[in-house]
Amino acid sequence: MINALVDTQKRTDDIEKIPSVDEVLARWKARADAYQYSPDKSQNYISLEEFGEKLLNSVRQKL
Repeated sequence: MINALVDTQKRTDDIEKIPSVDEVLARWKARADAYQYSPDKSQNYISLEEFGEKLLNSVRQKL
């Protein structure tokens, strides 16, 4: 037998408004427009395999 408690009280003030697709795209466009490339800034490039290994290790640590 499973005992479960369910909160049936609705608190509408805690519900976050879900942005529309247009709002998300406008925010992404603004962020892309504000991006400034600096050739003097060092870049950290890794291979896809190395990224996959780091991702798997991170997920395994979280489990």
